[in-house]
Amino acid sequence: IAVQGKNSINVGNALNNLANLRKDCGDYVESLRLMELSAEAHRNCIENDPEFGVTLEQLGNKYMKLGKFYKAKEVLEESLSNLRRYLGECPNHQYFLRTYSSLGRTLFFLGEHEESVEQLLHGVQIAAYLNAHTDLREMNSYLGMNYEIIGKETGMHLINKNKISWFLAERCLKNNEIE
Repeated sequence: IAVQGKNSINVGNALNNLANLRKDCGDYVESLRLMELSAEAHRNCIENDPEFGVTLEQLGNKYMKLGKFYKAKEVLEESLSNLRRYLGECPNHQYFLRTYSSLGRTLFFLGEHEESVEQLLHGVQIAAYLNAHTDLREMNSYLGMNYEIIGKETGMHLINKNKISWFLAERCLKNNEIE
């Protein structure tokens, strides 16, 4: 897409909306193509915004669903970078929650379990703050699967390192019956 400047934000947002519409219609291939064009349009913009981070998070999820985990990881890390640039280190924002959750799941599938735990724990902290129960359930299940692979001791070390509340950590461990 050869659009540059502020108009590329509008083009990027429009393409993102079209991508979501195509996905809802069941056309996943076209949805992915439009989402990639949306990301490209956003990248061409000098004055970007946090919505670009959302576009990248959605694109990362599409790659993850297609089994393109390395590409998903790359795009989700770019999403976090964008969100930090435009929202600062505002830890309790829904955009961060979704991106940390998606990156944690992607890293799980790549076998990067300790890094997966760290990303998921960031998401759990935000979900607890925002009272986002649906997100907590999903992230807790991935945390539990990671703990089964890396072991309880390593999992507890990561929990303590990230200063997550003991209550959330204990709930996560209990839900997955790790001894």
